[in-house]
Parts: sequence; structure tokens; C-alpha cells
Amino acid sequence: MVYGIDPDHEGKVLWKLKIAAGGVNGGTMWGGAADDRGVAYISISDYTAGKPEVGGGLVALQMATGEKLWMTPAPKPACAAVKGCSAAQPAPVTVIPGVAFLGSWDGHLRAYETGLGKIIWDFDTGQDFEAVNGVKARGGSINSMAPAIAGGMLYITSGYGGNAMPGNALLAFSVDGK
Repeated sequence: MVYGIDPDHEGKVLWKLKIAAGGVNGGTMWGGAADDRGVAYISISDYTAGKPEVGGGLVALQMATGEKLWMTPAPKPACAAVKGCSAAQPAPVTVIPGVAFLGSWDGHLRAYETGLGKIIWDFDTGQDFEAVNGVKARGGSINSMAPAIAGGMLYITSGYGGNAMPGNALLAFSVDGK
């Protein structure tokens, strides 16, 4: 459930909306983001053990009214046969003007166009990388950390313990590919 509350009236509930099924690892877990248009972007986990194709998505809500503007379900994970893979998207959202970024338990980092929710970029972090110091790194599930954006760069950690896909990568992306 997502609630719109009025801080000027002691948290009076203005609206509520069920956006996910919920479950062991929550319907939504680590947090959303909002833009200057008054739109909230909330990730959906809905992780279901043993069913890697179930769960995941990103929802856009008008904060003033609770109106659902769009919902984009997670793509079916290509890693379904890999232990710890899931379509669930429990990670927090990061938003910049026009784009919302969201990581996934299947190791993908996706960029969504904020107007209609179309996926405009998708990078599979679940692979081997050579770190800047020459050490081998491996990406995996993206769970509790949101992408950080600063100085024209996007930074994300990839790999998570427990029942997810492990890894140890810190990745940096730029618009110009440098």
C-alpha cells in the first residue's frame, strides 16, 4: 500500500492505493523517488521464492491525488535458471529530469522514461568486469542500493548476499561512455 498523507493535518490520510501483492520480501521495500512534477516513482519487489519470473515493476503515482499514471512490469529475467535470479525489483529508485533508474534482482539496471514508463536503457550487470586496479569483479543482484548520480556519472553496486545473486562490482556509467 502507498499512502498520501497531509503533514499539515497531523498525517491525515488523503488517499491510499495498493500497488503490489506484497509477501515475504515486501511489495515495495527500500524506497521510491519523486520529481519536481509531483510524481512519485516506486519500485515493486513481490519476490516469490522458486518463481524467478514473478514480481518486479515500477509505478508512477501523482502524489497529490494518488492517481496511477503508469506501471511498467519487469521484463522476464534471462537468468531464470541461475540460483538467486528473480524479476523482483526491490531496490530504491533514483530519478533525474525525464529518467528514473531502477536496479533488479536479475542484475539489470534499467532507465525508464518518466512520462510513460518505457524502458529506454537496460544494462545487465550480472557479468565479469576488470576493475580499475586489475582485479576481477563480478556483478549480481541489485537489491538495497539505489544508483547515485553526481558530476555526470551514475554509480551502482552490483551483487547481493543471502538468496540473491552474489557479486562485488561497483560500476560507473557516463553519458559519453568514458
